[in-house]
Amino acid sequence: MVALSRARLGLYILGRRKLFETFGDLQPSWSKLVANGDKLEVVSGEMWPSEREVNDVVDASTIEGVEHMGQHVYQMIERALQERGLKTG
Repeated sequence: MVALSRARLGLYILGRRKLFETFGDLQPSWSKLVANGDKLEVVSGEMWPSEREVNDVVDASTIEGVEHMGQHVYQMIERALQERGLKTG
């Protein structure tokens, strides 16, 4: 529960949602967590530690699933390679 109490900009849990929803000990915390949304939002190029504040408006991409995350990462890598003048396949 330390992660829930210390998350500054968000907490991302990757896994089987049904497992978390049905685990009795996590139910109160899980309900609070998903009350703010259950989609992963990423800001391309943002690194940790972030300089932004919680209420800052950012250009974020909403990730809709594992396949979409893979596509997003692939596109980020392609852009980085192109910026360095390297060919992409």
